[in-house]
Amino acid sequence: MSPEKPVTRVIGCPACNRHYRIARSATEKPGARLRCTGCGHVFQLTPVAPAPPSPPSTEQGPRVLIASDGGELRTIVEEVLQQGGYAFRSVEEGGEAWRQVGVWEPQAAVLDVGLPGMPVFEICDRIRQDATRSRMGIVLLASVYQQTRYKRSPTSLYGADDYIEKHHLRDSLTGKIARLIPAGGAVPGGESGQYPPALREEAVSENKVFPSPEEAEKEEKTLVQEEQYGSLEVSEGITGARSAHLKRFARIIMADIALYNQEQVERGVRENNLQELLESEIGEGRRLFRTRLKSQTGEGMELYARAIEEFVARQKARFASLGESGAGGL
Repeated sequence: MSPEKPVTRVIGCPACNRHYRIARSATEKPGARLRCTGCGHVFQLTPVAPAPPSPPSTEQGPRVLIASDGGELRTIVEEVLQQGGYAFRSVEEGGEAWRQVGVWEPQAAVLDVGLPGMPVFEICDRIRQDATRSRMGIVLLASVYQQTRYKRSPTSLYGADDYIEKHHLRDSLTGKIARLIPAGGAVPGGESGQYPPALREEAVSENKVFPSPEEAEKEEKTLVQEEQYGSLEVSEGITGARSAHLKRFARIIMADIALYNQEQVERGVRENNLQELLESEIGEGRRLFRTRLKSQTGEGMELYARAIEEFVARQKARFASLGESGAGGL
């Protein structure tokens, strides 16, 4: 049995309204204070709102694995799957996602492309190479929350079956999952091999639960906030935590570049000219990353450069495990 997660609270900066998820035990310490990473204001850790609870995991219905280190994002996916009648388990790291594929044997998985630990593209490789799990459905979840950034679909999906962007989770996820679960398996709300109407067609929304416009706007802002800054733990110290969140943001930018440009990425890694082939995309990511820095002097940009180097190294290792002939064929 996995250890229980610490209870957290959401703390808001009174100066700029930036929010952080803090362990409840830290907020209850007398005189505990926090310096806002956005505006620099120092304030007392007085909780302003409880973190929304995640729906309890259920073991009834077709099994779907959720893998994402974004807490709010993971909560939305859990809510959508719970409303659809699916069983789900949630993990926050790539290695644990692969372990759960083996021990829980899910019928489908929703994998965040910016997942830490074992890269999500390697998880896809392993699933497709495993004869007993090769037919498992996989939906990749794009990380960078910008609805208008991409005007096209990915050129390919690293062996996954489908992909979804964050702003389409509530209206499209159950339809995508329903098409991937084997028809002979247990199906929520119907007999074996038959999907209920709400799951059969994405366009049907009568049986789906959507937030109000106000809640949807708040949800979007929360996801953007989480993507950019993650969850700040007081024990890490402000400097260490900020560095960790910048590394996370650089990692998910690179993961999204890889999702939408697989052919160029694989060619660039093989030919050692990735930055030349994807100069525009990497430059766009660099500009996006720079907006998250407190200083405009360039301090911190080395984290983005390092994320590129680490990405290339992981892809080379992935190619080596597949064999050169398989590197470009996924």
